[in-house]
Amino acid sequence: MLDIANLKIKVSLDNRFLSPDVTYGIYLVFRFCDPRILSCKHLYMNLKYRKGTETLHSYFATQRDTDWMMIELYRFLNPKEDVSFTFLLESFSRYYCTSGAINIEGIEFRAIKNVSLKNTLWFSF
Repeated sequence: MLDIANLKIKVSLDNRFLSPDVTYGIYLVFRFCDPRILSCKHLYMNLKYRKGTETLHSYFATQRDTDWMMIELYRFLNPKEDVSFTFLLESFSRYYCTSGAINIEGIEFRAIKNVSLKNTLWFSF
């Protein structure tokens, strides 16, 4: 993606292949085309996106491995019935990310161990 301030990426996901009654995080996995931007394990990004009619923000990306970063979009307890999610990724802040291009690897579901919904920090998703 050459213009990180105008992503316009629609992502549709469903939970058919996930284990029921497990808490999952949904992450966008990406890297900067300019490797000089990645200089720390945590990076303030301010990713703006939509889930349905709600406008949401994810603020911190973490280093996944040598070159790749990930940023959490959503966290949910997987129910026993089929559920689908649709996200529209809109923009990364140019103020924090410069205007560098990114490569997007994909979307990753990660099981989150030992998480109780009562004790989880939730942002308004």
